[in-house]
Amino acid sequence: MKKILTVIIAVLAIAFILLVAKDMIIKSSVEGAVRTVTGLRLSIDEFKVGLSKSTVHVEDMVLFNPVDYQDRVMCVMPEIYIEYDLPAIIKGNMHLPNLLVNLQELTVVKNEKGELNLNALNVVKEQKQDKKSPQKKNQGLKMQVDLLELKIGKVIYKDYSMGKRPQVMEYKINLDEKYRNITDVNALARLIIVKAITNTAIANIANFDLQGLTNAVSGTFQNAGQMASQVTQQAQTAVKGTMKATTDAAKEARQVARETAKTLTQALTLPFGGAKSTEEKK
Repeated sequence: MKKILTVIIAVLAIAFILLVAKDMIIKSSVEGAVRTVTGLRLSIDEFKVGLSKSTVHVEDMVLFNPVDYQDRVMCVMPEIYIEYDLPAIIKGNMHLPNLLVNLQELTVVKNEKGELNLNALNVVKEQKQDKKSPQKKNQGLKMQVDLLELKIGKVIYKDYSMGKRPQVMEYKINLDEKYRNITDVNALARLIIVKAITNTAIANIANFDLQGLTNAVSGTFQNAGQMASQVTQQAQTAVKGTMKATTDAAKEARQVARETAKTLTQALTLPFGGAKSTEEKK
């Protein structure tokens, strides 16, 4: 009995160690990916790893501005939901079948020196380097996201360069879109920035290179809605092609039937006193 109890305790201890190790692996992967693309400090309030399913639920992630900015917080993400492929991650391949990113608020700040906080992000710096030296283009941390659901609430712009009291503009984005086949962390981060800034005047006001980021991510992912539309168009084209082929075949069949009927009529009626030709009447 004592041996059995010892074995049970050992098994539970091993299971607990493996569970903790898994949590540490996943958490370090998420935090490492965020730091890679931002280079900034972050905090996570809750990090829940699923017990029976390969899922992670991150709650209240906050990304902080560099120290020389008046506002402490750059963005607030109340929820990030991840479905992960653990065997792939252990091998060094970050494969996420499903990813939900809920960006509640992004604060874009121009400090009193005229510096923009977005330009402090590693992913933006690397994009500028890639633009200057295309032959030395940096490869982002490899990631395979099969399906991304991106939600963005609002974007706030604060300009401290004109005085102590900032000029403030607020844009309600209310975006909820899906994308497929994102292949690296840089593309993911750039996509989030592009979708947050595109429908605002911030790029023009703050002289931010939005077009450069847009060009950097074009072709690296595809909008799920666009994909569905393409599939629908392809299906409609196929149906139209099939209908046309069917119609042409039907016309051809009717023509053959008419000619066959005419031949049979002539063959059956002429020997039995049917209509004579004009030459016979003469």
